[in-house]
Amino acid sequence: MTKSKVEIYIDMDNFLIPLRKQGNGGDNEAVVAEKLGQLFEIAQRWGKDVEAFAYANFRIQPFWVEKLLEAKGVCMIHTPSLNGTGKNADDVTMAVNITQLPWLKPYVRTILVVSGDGHFAPVVAAFHRNGNGRKALVVSTGEVNAVLKEAADEFLQLLDETDQSQKIEINLVGYIQKLQEERPYLTLNFLAREAAKHLPIKSDEAWQGLKQLLQKGVLEQYKCQKGEKQIDAIRLREEKEALQAA
Repeated sequence: MTKSKVEIYIDMDNFLIPLRKQGNGGDNEAVVAEKLGQLFEIAQRWGKDVEAFAYANFRIQPFWVEKLLEAKGVCMIHTPSLNGTGKNADDVTMAVNITQLPWLKPYVRTILVVSGDGHFAPVVAAFHRNGNGRKALVVSTGEVNAVLKEAADEFLQLLDETDQSQKIEINLVGYIQKLQEERPYLTLNFLAREAAKHLPIKSDEAWQGLKQLLQKGVLEQYKCQKGEKQIDAIRLREEKEALQAA
């Protein structure tokens, strides 16, 4: 049986232009490298086997962009256009490739659509409709169309610094992947206790992060035991916190 994969689809213009407009380094190689690193960290929350594709008219992109994508292992899809920009060709090619996934790559269970363009809303909807439980996340460096955001299973914004809750989830997934090599299965109680000991997070943050990962279905990728005892532990903790806040 083919291993489940995660794939990243990057609309390069939509990835770089918001950074330039915000003055956040769309022309700065170090900043763009950091954002690409964040993309892979997010993707690895859903599985270790990650492949990425970037769509652009690379004849008009700075040469360092190609070198950076190559260094990150990103497959570059060159989309030339008669009008010289290639923007529409980017969107169409990327949309076609995503909508074909359920038939051409049935082992791809999760995708990241890196764009804020509303044209991708029906693409994400079609992926859901034909994907039999597959997940589509939308990630952006700038403004995002409201319909696209609504169509996604999850929306994430790449900020100057990753949101604290995202950092915690990324740290937890990395720790889970490490522990998985040592233990046949993991329980939430064990993870919360060990994460608070070995990661730069507090016990309450570990519980909250695990709860979010559980709700999003991320833990299903990592053989985490989700018996009633573990789920009840989260419910009891929430009730206790509610009583303390009252």
